[in-house]
Amino acid sequence: MSTLSVQGTGGVNPFFVASSTGAGLMVIQQNGNVGIGTSTPAQTLTIQGSGTNDIFNVASSSGTSVMVIKSNGNVGIGRRHRRMG
Repeated sequence: MSTLSVQGTGGVNPFFVASSTGAGLMVIQQNGNVGIGTSTPAQTLTIQGSGTNDIFNVASSSGTSVMVIKSNGNVGIGRRHRRMG
C-alpha cells in the first residue's frame, strides 16, 4: 500500500495544482480549505466555474450526468436537468 504525504512550510499552501500557464486549478490551503477553479477558497470547499461551463457535474459510470449545477445557479437532478436553461 502506498501513501502520499504532502506537508507545507510556513506561509506556503501545502498542495497546489496549476496549468501549463501557471493558472491555479486546485489548491489545499494551510487552513484546510480546498479550492477547485480558484486559488483563494474562502470556505471549506469552493468550486468556481468559468464562463458558461457547468460548475459541478456528477455522472454515472457510463458518463451520463445525474446531477448538475449550472453557472446560472440552476440545479438539476436526474433526467429533467437536461432542459434547464
